[in-house]
Amino acid sequence: MRTFLLLWLLGSFIACVILACMDRRPAPVCPVPVELNRTSRQATGFKGVDMIVVVDDSGSMAEEQAILSTQFFTLINSLVFPTADWKFPAAQSVRIGVVSSDMGQRYGDDLNCEYASNSHLNEKCRKCGKNGRFRTYDNGATINIREGEIKCNLYDDQPQCPTDWECRSEGDCEGEEDHPNVGCCYDPEGDGTAQSCPKLNAIYAQTPIGSGDDETTNWDLAFQTACLAKLGIEGCGFEQQLQAAAQGLIHPKNNPDPDQTFYRDEYLLAVIIVSDEEDCSIKDKQLYKSPEMELISDEPHKMNIACGSNEEFLFSASHFKEWFTSRKKDPNSVVFAAIVGVPTEPDGDAECQGKGSDLKNCLDHKDMEAVPMIEDPSSNDASWVFREACRREGPSGELITQARPGARYVELAQEFGRFSHVSSICNEDWSPAMSEIASLIANQLQGTCYPKPLDWDHETQQAKCDVVAAYEGQDECGFELDDGVSPYIAIEERGNEKIEVLYCPLPRLAAPLDCVEAEKAIAELGPDKVGWYYCEDNSENFKQACDPDGAWSGVDEDEDGKVDCEDEDCWRCEPCEGLPGVDPSSAPDCPRSCKFKVELTDPAKRITKNQRISVQCLQQVTFADTNCQENTAAVCNDGEDNDGSGVADCNDSEEYLADRNCCPMIVDEDTKACQISSSVFDICGEKGDVSDACVAAAKAFKCNLPSEEE
Repeated sequence: MRTFLLLWLLGSFIACVILACMDRRPAPVCPVPVELNRTSRQATGFKGVDMIVVVDDSGSMAEEQAILSTQFFTLINSLVFPTADWKFPAAQSVRIGVVSSDMGQRYGDDLNCEYASNSHLNEKCRKCGKNGRFRTYDNGATINIREGEIKCNLYDDQPQCPTDWECRSEGDCEGEEDHPNVGCCYDPEGDGTAQSCPKLNAIYAQTPIGSGDDETTNWDLAFQTACLAKLGIEGCGFEQQLQAAAQGLIHPKNNPDPDQTFYRDEYLLAVIIVSDEEDCSIKDKQLYKSPEMELISDEPHKMNIACGSNEEFLFSASHFKEWFTSRKKDPNSVVFAAIVGVPTEPDGDAECQGKGSDLKNCLDHKDMEAVPMIEDPSSNDASWVFREACRREGPSGELITQARPGARYVELAQEFGRFSHVSSICNEDWSPAMSEIASLIANQLQGTCYPKPLDWDHETQQAKCDVVAAYEGQDECGFELDDGVSPYIAIEERGNEKIEVLYCPLPRLAAPLDCVEAEKAIAELGPDKVGWYYCEDNSENFKQACDPDGAWSGVDEDEDGKVDCEDEDCWRCEPCEGLPGVDPSSAPDCPRSCKFKVELTDPAKRITKNQRISVQCLQQVTFADTNCQENTAAVCNDGEDNDGSGVADCNDSEEYLADRNCCPMIVDEDTKACQISSSVFDICGEKGDVSDACVAAAKAFKCNLPSEEE
């Protein structure tokens, strides 16, 4: 029987190759080695990140801008010049544009400036304000930077520190046992005040500078960003933070090259807001005619009471989610972060700080309610403002920060789910917030989602593929190839030109199939190892895991006892929407990461920087392919061995020869009971019917099926 099966499979293979069998409809008997998969997606994830940062420049932000100048070093250094205790590799390319929250009396989202000319706002708020233009600074500008707050590596060139500062291990920055190489930056000639800002070479800060052979690292990126954040406090107090970010992305003055926008399709886009006031992005100028506007004095920081009472005249959070994501070809390439007015709660759970997916109860918090300080709405008192969400006082009780509830930022973070982060502007230490934002960005810059499982050799622990770097106009690869592997040359046409391209396969590295275990194994190879590996994510954080009819149906990926659309993690994924028992309103965002990952080591990423990367696989149609499965009612009752396993369907005349894939299950480690999804019984017959497939699965997994009485 086995010999016949092998001959039959070989015959199928030969026939399929002769017929150039690339179309797998109708479903073939598997496995059939018929296709070469190629993808030119970057094997290192996004090429880099474009950041647009909105800084509130109203009259109450002096202390916060001073904090921001120092803490921008934490954010930028983590991404570009990481310290020894940072877990992510450096980003290849970063752009940072800074805009003011001052949009004057502008309303609507048209590129042309429309503004209300008959409102009660003072001169600071006339016309369109800064209108989303990137802010810059003049030569000779200075900022104050706090000593002992910027982390640095003790024994290298200290690119993390401001120019001419020293990296020391002392005080709170004394190197920890796990990371003795990490200290903090100190000014050797003073106390950090009046630091001269480095020259800015463009309308935004960026690294690298130049292109091609003239490309150089911008060692002053963090310093430049810190200087850009010092906007002063003369801006309009009627803040439109989210609209300022939106306008900043499309403002023609921010995009001097007509063929290229500030944001780039192959790069992650990060939108970051820093403000102590609620967003008041105005959609309709009728807001200026509202009763609340009649009560406002000409003090600009007393104006946002009109916004909280007239939300119908404002753009919604969902509008901005759609607006930002629609700028990119891939709507999943945007993250959002905000340091704003939310409760700090140092002695309890931080309901309003963290990822957007963790902020479900934030808007119910008592300090997030828009409650006026003056109860009588007819009063013309200038202090008729909303009650604070948080405040911070100095050692002598002096007020440092007082922030109004930033509910709209929380709503937008909830829209972005786990691809967002909110923290309180009233926190004394902003380092954790900046580290969280950096982690949010860095997490998205890593790895490649491959659309299907790669053929994987259990003996060698390697995928049967090549990851190839393409070098134009070079005679040699930038790394040592595996034994027996040679580079190859191809001539490619670019318009009227013919270009010689050298293709260099990166070394394959052996690693366990599970991504967590693979990471550990690759780390043991040392920090200088050049190569790539394939792994599969075994958590329930990829869309395919939520598909009730797809390739991974019936598998409890995260082992929480819930399968597919029974799992709340899947309720906002397209396959589950509208099904009975599914409540998307109480579920996290549908995950967008995927199960199948091609990863490069950090040295490989550096060596292949700016080169085209392709993943090339002459692979079989695997058992996980949708055409080659035994896991639905149709294929488990068709009399065919669809997945080539040698057994077929739900029942068989011979003992235990039914296909156990027709009855996916997990094992309760405590009771050793087989746990089967209730929906699985429908595959093999009526609910409650324990099929031969389930008996076979139970035997394979060494677990106990429930008795018929149960």
